Amino acid sequence: VLGLDMGQLSLSTVYDFVQEHKRTDAKTMKLIIESISKEAIRSQRYELDEKTLTLFSNAFIALDLGSPPQFVLNTLLLKLLARKKR
Repeated sequence: VLGLDMGQLSLSTVYDFVQEHKRTDAKTMKLIIESISKEAIRSQRYELDEKTLTLFSNAFIALDLGSPPQFVLNTLLLKLLARKKR
């Protein structure tokens, strides 16, 4: 259960979700990012081009290299929000 409705993604829900996970460790964040990617693809509400899909794999690399999980999550969700179909 992700706790984030990818079909209703907004700046407000992104902020709330990032705040909820501001102390989440990198291992758990990888699972969250995997769920977000699956839900984004399943919802078909995002224009997921190659560059956006690469961002998902880069998020895993960034977490492995020690980037703050909250920063990685925030970056990913804001990019998805920008790619939301109108």
